[in-house]
Amino acid sequence: MNTTVTVDGETRRRLKRLAAVLDETQGDIVRKALALYESRLKAQGAERRVPKRVA
Repeated sequence: MNTTVTVDGETRRRLKRLAAVLDETQGDIVRKALALYESRLKAQGAERRVPKRVA
């Protein structure tokens, strides 16, 4: 299922540039960035309870 996320122009340009340099899709870049961000938060012990429907 595909959905749309709105980001500002500068973020969009950075995402496109990074995807081109790494020869990956923009979706792959976003997934990897979110995974990295989540792992860093967990390492800092900043995990909070998230409603089940969001998780």
